Amino acid sequence: MPRNSMCALCVLLLAAVPSGAARAGEVRPHAIGMIVQANRAQLGSGAATAGATIYEGDMLATDAQGALRLRAGNALVYLNAQSSAAVHIVAGGLQTELLSGTIVFSSSQASAIALLANGGEIRPVANGPAVAQVSLVGSQELIVVARRGAMQFTYGGESEVIPEGASYRVLLDPSDEALGGDQETVNPPSQQGPQQPPLGPPKKPKRRRKAFIFLLLGGAGIATLWLIHNGTVSPDAP
Repeated sequence: MPRNSMCALCVLLLAAVPSGAARAGEVRPHAIGMIVQANRAQLGSGAATAGATIYEGDMLATDAQGALRLRAGNALVYLNAQSSAAVHIVAGGLQTELLSGTIVFSSSQASAIALLANGGEIRPVANGPAVAQVSLVGSQELIVVARRGAMQFTYGGESEVIPEGASYRVLLDPSDEALGGDQETVNPPSQQGPQQPPLGPPKKPKRRRKAFIFLLLGGAGIATLWLIHNGTVSPDAP
């Protein structure tokens, strides 16, 4: 084959290779889902746009007038205005870590979604339509709303179920005052000499400090900022 024809063939072959093809041995991030709506929102260091792919470890954020919605398999996630989150995939489902602001998630499969906030985990109790809203109030305080379906809250090795329709203020690692002062102190046993029988009535055993407490706020309709129905969002929901 003439040299000129050979060069032309090589150029054509190189042009046919996709520019985004992975090199041998290159590890590419795992695709989690896709942004389906974005308004004044950021994906990593750039602007978030509808149709953009979400990858493992991506950071999402919205400004004071922004909103962002993404879909990952069976799960839908809505990031409210002035909020931020990081997304991961675990055990075949989406794990979203709320870093600031308010987030709403929706799923019909319990294993498809888990939300982390201040070290606590919120997920649906069972398969079926489930919608929850979580807001960060401070480093040790959350507001959790079970809009539809019961939710399980886990923190510090303890778990509680939030029934459908309930809204709770959650205090993490609560103080004695928040617990009502029922944390009693017990004098340590003496390290010298034989133990003497206690004088007077025995003291109550020290109660184990709770990892968190729930304070009831009211029905989910009061606290929920977004209404999720058939994949749509209305900021004017009650």
